[in-house]
Amino acid sequence: MRPLGTWGVSAPTVANHIHLVEDHFGVRMFERSADGTVPTVAAHEIAAQIATHLDEIDRLIAGDLRRSPTGGLMVSLGGPCEFVTEQLLPALAGDTVRLPRIAFEFGDSRRMLAELDAGRLDLAVVSGIRPTGAGVRAWPVARERFWLVAAPGLTDGTEPPAELDAAGLIAYDDHLPLLRRYWNTVFGVDPRFDPTIVLPDLVAMKAAALAGLGVTVLPSYLVHEEVRSGALVRLDRRRDPPSSTVFLAAGEPALAARPPLLRFAELLVDRITGYQENVTQ
Repeated sequence: MRPLGTWGVSAPTVANHIHLVEDHFGVRMFERSADGTVPTVAAHEIAAQIATHLDEIDRLIAGDLRRSPTGGLMVSLGGPCEFVTEQLLPALAGDTVRLPRIAFEFGDSRRMLAELDAGRLDLAVVSGIRPTGAGVRAWPVARERFWLVAAPGLTDGTEPPAELDAAGLIAYDDHLPLLRRYWNTVFGVDPRFDPTIVLPDLVAMKAAALAGLGVTVLPSYLVHEEVRSGALVRLDRRRDPPSSTVFLAAGEPALAARPPLLRFAELLVDRITGYQENVTQ
């Protein structure tokens, strides 16, 4: 018999349910013996009486799962707000019949992995970090490309890094993670660690760039339409800009204990990768 933990049910939960059944029927269901815990005669009789009903319930559930692979499932899913909003949710359009109930949590990749590891999330979307460990399964679902952008006329697009710094930098935090990576990869130097504006939100950073408040680096999916319309301009049109892999991660024990969760994870992978193939980066 598989250990209780692999079914996603704790021993105290099982014991509580057994006590409820015993209280209802007024009999003991199990007794301890030299061989361990064994069902009583009364337990065997009750099991025989309800077996056909349990089989019917199993058949009904199996039928629902064939129609809806994730029917009845509740999922907690965490990830960066911008990626979830701009990429994940649109990728699920048209699949509402097959979706479970999803409770989203937003946060940076490191915090989402910590929440997954602590068991507070079922699935986590992370960028720039490859989830590792024997207890974690990860699927690559997207490439997140980063563009250097600014409002038209702020620069002419040909200045060296020092002059870009002088135009004013819009940063995610004081460590300048996106700007520093872009500067290091493309220009081989660090940016000036004195941003004009610090905004811990990528959508707010885009708004600041649209307002002409400085130069910034953002995921291409977030500014593609603005670049196409001319509201923002790319300052370095590299064919292969800096990028990160986006992963969907889940705990192996949870996937083993809850097959519908695995089916939903596979559905997410299929939909996000398919969506990525049909949008311009």
